[in-house]
Amino acid sequence: MLRRAAAADVARLTEWMRDDYAEAGYAFDAARHGEAIRALVADASLGRLWWIEDAGETAGYVALCFGWSLEYQGRDAFVDDLYLRPAFRRRGLGERALAAVEAEARALGVRRLHLEVERDNDAGRALYARRGFLGNDRLLLSKPL
Repeated sequence: MLRRAAAADVARLTEWMRDDYAEAGYAFDAARHGEAIRALVADASLGRLWWIEDAGETAGYVALCFGWSLEYQGRDAFVDDLYLRPAFRRRGLGERALAAVEAEARALGVRRLHLEVERDNDAGRALYARRGFLGNDRLLLSKPL
């Protein structure tokens, strides 16, 4: 179900990310996002990037990016991107992909898994709730540097 992305996949992943971000309404810079993909694929200490495959077809991609947490006493990680092409949605593939990512994360010593979801993404929120992701009263704040 998950196939690790390689350096030869960077251009294709960048195209798929462009599609993902266009659908979500996120800003996209092909050069900068391509470099971020290249770095994640090249340096296993940063995380993992996988293609999601179903019956021999590439259905999407998922990125797991590592951090370190004193609160969680070790490695934590974000499911930074999870994208399925529209034709592959609502077939249980997202749930299976997340289960596979969780198993990989456990094997990699991740103690806490995080993700973000848009407030109006009802399908995504339902998927993540089924997989045990819970909201909390905290707000994730960020600042570009």
